[in-house]
Amino acid sequence: MKKILILIALVLPMLSMAQNDVAVVPELHGVLIFTDNTPLADYDIVGEITYQQDSPDPYVANPAQYDKIRRGLVINAILANRQVEGIITDIHDNGTGSAKMIIFRPEAKDRNLARVHEYKGVLYFYDCEPKNAYTSVKKYGAPSSFRYSVVRKGVIKKAAKKKMRKQGVNAVVVTYRTTMRDKVNAIRFE
Repeated sequence: MKKILILIALVLPMLSMAQNDVAVVPELHGVLIFTDNTPLADYDIVGEITYQQDSPDPYVANPAQYDKIRRGLVINAILANRQVEGIITDIHDNGTGSAKMIIFRPEAKDRNLARVHEYKGVLYFYDCEPKNAYTSVKKYGAPSSFRYSVVRKGVIKKAAKKKMRKQGVNAVVVTYRTTMRDKVNAIRFE
């Protein structure tokens, strides 16, 4: 009996996470943007594109931020294939990015939905919104860095702390802000 209770205690949180890991992704110029998540609808990859800042400002030592990389990837995707419906991005720490261009299959439904990734037991919603209802536990600023992986690691590390876990935090919603620190909303699902 004790083994069954332990098994239920381990499986139950995983089931609730699986139900809450669906996000609604943004659209820019008619292209859906999948960052740190995977489309739920069936799709075909029609090519890959990259973004690199043409001429970095010699007076600024920092590489391009997420917003500029995202816009560049969308523009490059549209120029490469006018039928592109979405991009699955890969943001690099040096201010560049690459993306897979996708076209959804004709029978695909809910094209703007994606399954977000989980890091250290925390669901990570970056530049997207959870589909399910949630309660905000704490809001804070993301680490100040131009490197995407550093920001993600810092946000997850703070949300995974014991104090946050005791408050029921099981996900973060990160909203990028141009030229400022990103906004983080540590949440728990209802």
